[in-house]
Amino acid sequence: MNTLFRGSSSIVAPLDPEDLGKGFAMASDEDQAKMLNKAGSIMYMACDGPLGMEKQLCFIADKLDNAGWRFVKELAAFYELKQEAKKPL
Repeated sequence: MNTLFRGSSSIVAPLDPEDLGKGFAMASDEDQAKMLNKAGSIMYMACDGPLGMEKQLCFIADKLDNAGWRFVKELAAFYELKQEAKKPL
């Protein structure tokens, strides 16, 4: 069993990265965005703010393979394009 959260709100469940990845990939775009939004907000709280978050993101980046890095990089690029398109001319 893996621990999903640490501290007072720990959830112990069988977490298989393969199953989680497949579940994410097979979800609708709306559900994928909701999962990322929720993960981002929970991660920020779990890391006790910006300094802890920066450290955790560094740890995660160290462990990404090419597929994970490509996904994060391409998603960030699309997000930035969308933000640019929203700016008034």
